[in-house]
Amino acid sequence: MKLIVNCSSLHQGGGIQVALSLLEEFKDFRDNEYYIIYTSKFLNLINFDSFPDNFKFYFLKYSSSDLFKFRQSLKRLKEIEVDVQPDCVLTVFGPSYWRPKAIHVMGFALGHFLYPDSPFWKVANLKEKFLFSILKTIKIWQIKQNADYFHIETEDAKNRLSRYHNVPLENIFVASNSHHKIFNGNYQYFKLPKKRKNEFRLITISAFYSHKNIKIINKLVNELCKIKDFEFTFFVTLPQPIFDKNFIKSNRIINLGPVKIEDCPSIYEQSDALFLPTLLEIFSASYLEAMKMEIPILTSDLSFAHDICGDAALYFNPLDVKNISNSIVNLARNKQLREVLKQNGKIRLKKFDNSRERSRKILNICNNIIN
Repeated sequence: MKLIVNCSSLHQGGGIQVALSLLEEFKDFRDNEYYIIYTSKFLNLINFDSFPDNFKFYFLKYSSSDLFKFRQSLKRLKEIEVDVQPDCVLTVFGPSYWRPKAIHVMGFALGHFLYPDSPFWKVANLKEKFLFSILKTIKIWQIKQNADYFHIETEDAKNRLSRYHNVPLENIFVASNSHHKIFNGNYQYFKLPKKRKNEFRLITISAFYSHKNIKIINKLVNELCKIKDFEFTFFVTLPQPIFDKNFIKSNRIINLGPVKIEDCPSIYEQSDALFLPTLLEIFSASYLEAMKMEIPILTSDLSFAHDICGDAALYFNPLDVKNISNSIVNLARNKQLREVLKQNGKIRLKKFDNSRERSRKILNICNNIIN
């Protein structure tokens, strides 16, 4: 199979990590020819020399979602398709803003358009609500116009995509997210600051999106500082300008800056819990990464989190600072609870595909469609 893998619509966060994981795993499926379309977002993340001869890379100067350079991007995308003559085009996550002539399989990960019942809509301001309303109309139209089939990460999301946006169920395939294979071993050491006595470390590896609800850490610091003899530190991984603009100055919040996937296992290993106060997700690989690294999970008491974590997490109301604080202290001071969550996580992890199986599923989806 001649497969174009379109990564040109990805900007940051989990989408890029999924793309990198897929490309790494595709190396082992040598019966196919892979033609990778990428942008400058990937320049420092891909080791091009590590790929075999059945991979060819095409650089796209402007993202396909760049409103002001759309025509140049579209022209280049069409040229690449003519050059390759693919059997199938796989857009890792849409919208692609491009309709290939070949069969087009697109990843869907736009949780904002599937979860109208999310608490995110309770805290979003009028500007955000208006913006998402406009974006929903545009992006859903674009996605349905430009894709023939979809891959999505959970059965719940599959059903919602069909119900809310009239996509036939037979055109939607589930391939669950997974942790990167770097978590299986041979990862590099990332040095965190020396740990204080009895310090409880909470790690949030995430880009800065409003639905991630990371700014609630500011209020949590003030609340947790009221508790006598409780040592804690939140670690985040944000660009420094974003961190400086949105977080209070406190030695209880340490910004590691954006980190490479190769650094993440070591960071988890030196942390005491994953902290994910998110309001809206389809799937977060952070949950599986924490399970793999055997640290307990603290996260939002919402349906998508329960679907993924089951009994491997301690849940809280993501909008209730007091409730979150009590959950953090409870976990930090209850060693037995931490061990139970770790063990439950090891069992829970077995229910999900590893990165190789996820990649195999996506390739099989493409192969089965064209055949």
